[in-house]
Amino acid sequence: MDKKALQKLLLTVLKKNTFSELLFANFADSDWSELTKLAKKQHVLNIVYLRLKENNLQKIVPDEILLEMQKSFEKLTMNNLRLKGEFNKLVNEMQKQDIPVIALKGMFLTYKIYPYIGLRFMRDLDILVPVNKAHEAYSVAQSLGYQSENINEEHFSFFKEHHLLQMINRSGSILEIHGNIISPGKNYSVSPDIFWQNSKKVKMDNTEFDVLDPIDLILHLCIHISYQDIFYTDLRHYYDLLITLNHYSDKIDWNEFNKRCYERKWQKGVFFVFKLLNEMFEFKIPAIVENSFKETITYIPGLLQNAIEIMWEYDRSKENFDKHNLYSNHLEAYKNYIEGSFSHKIKVFLKRIFLSKSDLIYQYSLPEKSFKVYFYYFLRFFDLLFEHKSRLFKLSTDKSFGDFIAKKVTFYEWLNKS
Repeated sequence: MDKKALQKLLLTVLKKNTFSELLFANFADSDWSELTKLAKKQHVLNIVYLRLKENNLQKIVPDEILLEMQKSFEKLTMNNLRLKGEFNKLVNEMQKQDIPVIALKGMFLTYKIYPYIGLRFMRDLDILVPVNKAHEAYSVAQSLGYQSENINEEHFSFFKEHHLLQMINRSGSILEIHGNIISPGKNYSVSPDIFWQNSKKVKMDNTEFDVLDPIDLILHLCIHISYQDIFYTDLRHYYDLLITLNHYSDKIDWNEFNKRCYERKWQKGVFFVFKLLNEMFEFKIPAIVENSFKETITYIPGLLQNAIEIMWEYDRSKENFDKHNLYSNHLEAYKNYIEGSFSHKIKVFLKRIFLSKSDLIYQYSLPEKSFKVYFYYFLRFFDLLFEHKSRLFKLSTDKSFGDFIAKKVTFYEWLNKS
């Protein structure tokens, strides 16, 4: 089966609750192997396994593939149970120190939105705490065995803009303590206060914590896909949004939804992600949303298809992910590199080397008043060469990679254009 037919079949399995074995007519063992590989890469294999079980189609799956699916489901169930226990312990300790916690995305979705705990792939624990509780939250995490690179005051000053450095414990669990969930310095940046004002209390086992209210949760999922990941993300994140919308379908005040979008200047990213859901899963966009947004948003031809192509290119393996996971500052630099003259390329490179002193301290976790900070400009030079040499080489030798960069630059400019 060719690649596009396989992608279409995977989307069909995810969006339809019922289907027959006719969907897999003339499916060879090699096709099952390719479907499994694609679903794993997009972090939705366990959902495919559930769909097959619900439709009593295990019998048509080759034994080896079925066993792989079963083991994947069991492994993820055990992983998510472990993370649940660690989350409960973390939140309880935070509350003892009077630190409120909002559970972001993975934990809440896994246990309150998805029907089974072994369905949703979860890599780490993401929590939001008040900006003025940064030091206390970090200390609590340390007391529970989470460690990170040296964190200094520069990291805490940046905390209000995003999150502290990742922390990890002995079992390999990754913790990200956020002060905000939206990147700073953009025309769509907002204060984290709005998320606390709208948050709701929920209970999991005997642990009570806060979560984003349904509207902010849906908006967060949209913003993560669009403005933050610039569409280089897996199918799992679109499915997160789809299942969340279905879960809250009769509880959303769509007038309030529109109001928050426009107030925060998020309408472009949000509506575009809704259009992608419609394209891939036949999601029916509420008329009040569609009518409001389509009057103010102009699309570039081919944008929807480009976003879907970028999603299918997602690959978490280190080699591919490091080369393709480009953040906004990377995109600006690569755009200038592609379009600029040789002298302009040199200027871009020098600008990336000579960061401000505070940025350099943050980047390398240095003591705030260390005289060594200036020696790190030399290290910065070699780090940039190491980080970007493979990408720059690919830009000059691999047309598909150049096309990928061009697509992401187009999205970045379109999203950030007033």
